[in-house]
Amino acid sequence: MVQKKRICPRLLDYLVIIGARQPSSDSVAQTPELLRRYPLEDHTDFPLPPDVVFFCQPEGCLSVRQKRMSLRDDTSFVFMLTDKDTGIIRYGICVNFYRSFQKRISKEKGEGHRSRNGQKAPKSGDASTVQEERANESLESGVCLQPQSTEPVPD
Repeated sequence: MVQKKRICPRLLDYLVIIGARQPSSDSVAQTPELLRRYPLEDHTDFPLPPDVVFFCQPEGCLSVRQKRMSLRDDTSFVFMLTDKDTGIIRYGICVNFYRSFQKRISKEKGEGHRSRNGQKAPKSGDASTVQEERANESLESGVCLQPQSTEPVPD
């Protein structure tokens, strides 16, 4: 008896963004998380595997303190997911890249110091402090994929 070959109805099953929700201040690897996905709902014939995050970032999500990142530091690879019951193989293509994020300044550093333009920075308790301190911070790079936020980051 000849089995009918199954054809996948889609060119692409899912598009996912995986990384860390918050950049890490130290160089400890963080557990990767599913940050975004498309489509938002699972396909009936193929639900998104929950462990796909570990296939995409098996070594975890690492923040790297470097002023400049080279495009050559981006990595890509292909992985396979095989359904143990049906034997259906799904392929994943992963592109890991670095993105810039703003370095956080602790409250102790914020009080009484002078900003880069020579003016005294406001005290850390002021609501405007977070915004002004962020404007004076230098950018660093990391592999975390958190979207830029305009909300203050709690210390």
